[in-house]
Order: sequence, then C-alpha cells, then structure tokens
Amino acid sequence: MYGRKRVGCSIYSITPYTIPALYTGKEWYVAWRQADPVTGVIKRKRIMLTHIKSKAERRQRAQQLILFLLEKLATGWNVWAEEASPLASYTMWEDMAAIYRESIEADYKAGQIKENTYYGYCSYFRVFDAWLAKRRAITHTGELSTAICSQFLDYMQRTKGVSIQTRNNYRGYLSVLCEWMKERGYIAANPVTPIKKKTAQQKKRVQFTAKELKRLHDYFAEVNPRFLFACEFAYYTLIRPIEMAKLRVRDIDIDKQEIFVSASISKSKRDSVVGINNIIRARVREMGILDAPPDWYIFGNSTDFAPCPHIGDGRTFRDYFLKHRAALGLSDAHQFYSLKDSGIRDLANAYGIVMARDQARHTDITTTNKYLTASGLAAHEETKKFRGAL
Repeated sequence: MYGRKRVGCSIYSITPYTIPALYTGKEWYVAWRQADPVTGVIKRKRIMLTHIKSKAERRQRAQQLILFLLEKLATGWNVWAEEASPLASYTMWEDMAAIYRESIEADYKAGQIKENTYYGYCSYFRVFDAWLAKRRAITHTGELSTAICSQFLDYMQRTKGVSIQTRNNYRGYLSVLCEWMKERGYIAANPVTPIKKKTAQQKKRVQFTAKELKRLHDYFAEVNPRFLFACEFAYYTLIRPIEMAKLRVRDIDIDKQEIFVSASISKSKRDSVVGINNIIRARVREMGILDAPPDWYIFGNSTDFAPCPHIGDGRTFRDYFLKHRAALGLSDAHQFYSLKDSGIRDLANAYGIVMARDQARHTDITTTNKYLTASGLAAHEETKKFRGAL
C-alpha cells in the first residue's frame, strides 16, 4: 500500500504502509507499519486499547479507529511526520474528555484552581461536549478546528441567545481547553487563536443614591433583617459577595474591629484585613454571629443568611436581591454588587481615596483587578468610625 501526496501536505515522498489491524491477547492494540519519511525505515506503530475494560467496546473502538486510520493513510498522512502532535490523529475525543475531567478535578483537589474556576470549567466543557455529541462534529481530537469552535460560539450567541460577554467567556474557556490539549499533544495548534473577541457593552451597574439606600434599609429591616445585615456588610466592608460567602465566624475579630480575608478565599490570593465600623460591630452582636461555632460560615448556604456549617454561594446574595428589586422600585442597573460600589464612593468622599482603596483592596478605585499588598495587614482606624448612608 502507498500513500498519496495531498496538495499542501508536508509529506514529500510516497510512503508505504500496511493495513491497520486489531491484535488481541494479553494486550489489545491496533497496529500498522509505515515508512518514516525522513529515514525511509519502515516502523511499526501501535495504539493501545487495553485500558478499555469491556472487550466488546475494545472491538468497537478498534473498528472505528481502523476506518479512521485508513482514511488518513489514503490521503498521504504519515504518523511519523506528526512529531508536533503525535496523539492528535488517533485519540478518541471521549477518551481525551475523560482524562481532562480527571485532570481538572485533580488540580482542584490539589488547590491549583479555585472552586469557582473548577465548577466553571466543568460547566463550560459539559455544554461544549454536549454540542459536539449532538452534531457528531468530531470523533478524534485532531479534528477539532477553528471552524468547529467558531460554529459553537455562533450557536451559543444566536441560538441560545447568550450575551456578547458570555460568548467571549466561552471563547476564553475554549482557548484554555485547547492550550491544555496542545500541551498534551492532542492537537498540534490552538484552533481558537484566530477567533476574535467581540466588543461587548460595558456592564450597566449604577450606584445607589442616599435615598435609595435608605429605602433599601427600611425595606429589608422589615422583610429580612439578616439580608439587611448582608447588604450592610457588603457596603461597609467592601468585601466581594463571593468572598462573603466563604467567610467564617472565626475571621471576625470584634475587639479589634477587623475581618481577616485569607488568601484561600480572596480574589487577589493574598491575606488581607479590612475594618469593621461600629454599625457592623453592633450588627454582629445583635445577630448573634459570634455565638455560632468558629468554623461555621457567617452567611451560610440558604436564603435566611444565618451562620451555617455549610459553605455559601456568592450568587445567593444576587439572586435574593433580584427577587426584591422591583418591590424596591429600583432599575435593572441596580445590583447587589452596587452596594460595594456605593460603599467605595461614600468612604472615599468621607475619608479620602486612599482609605477607600485600602479598604476595598484595590490599587485605585477604578481598577478592580489590581490589589495592594497590605502593609502589616492592618486596617485603617478611620474605617471603624465610618458612617455612611445605609
């Protein structure tokens, strides 16, 4: 048998090969012989199938693999020429998918990626994998292309109706996934690189006015005092909702009027300390927060926002607020996160931009993704006396 050269193919010589066949015994594998295009030496190539538990599934996989290899070999493809990506052409997508899931789970358990990142990766991959399966788009990893990735992103935006920002988030995830595959030889190059981000409108989020904060205070004081405490906590401490959900009772030092935000839960991955003003200190005592076991989470994982032994979810604050936003007469641009924005504004107006910057753990009040290294992990005394509009 001889391979034929394709237009644009990197193989410049006719390369003999044998028909791939399944071999069984102590080890199961598909094997064939093919000439090395550089040396001309005919070498045997094996693709192991022993790792597949079911013999019936091994045979089925072998049949699929042999058909795939025959098509590839007939076009002039040469396994020995693919040094850049030796696994790409014959690794089944589903096999790679299983390895990928195990890999990110191991990274999560080892602390290499955060909980939200892990669950985000799982969610993104589940959606992409289901779309590929429904379309029967690819069988082997080497078939993943720019066109397929682009079609998936179009599907998410046009058919599923996701926003431009969410479409860009999927693009970013696919690029991360493809880099993971590239590093392990499942693909030769990242097919997402040529796909451009789309310009997304900035998130519409407005700060609360003093009257709106007063209205919010009075409303939740009657409807749910514990959620009011969560609102005040976000407004005065400037701690992010995702971090609030992971704070434990032991992180509060009521005497020093400080809260310790450990690197393990902080977005900045740095230990830091923020100040508790007199209002939050009083609420902590009033709500009996310190009566709960030290290891309990301050806000828990339910909508009563009481201390709980189970970790919470930062989205719970957002979701609960959205359910009551109409009753408060607020616009769609008012979000739970707006409390943090409003707190930064009011603290800066009261005590200066440096004070707000340090309490929010920002390099400046307009840059939310850069952080200062807290000198000595000390909270500003002025933040303990701050009295805002909420």
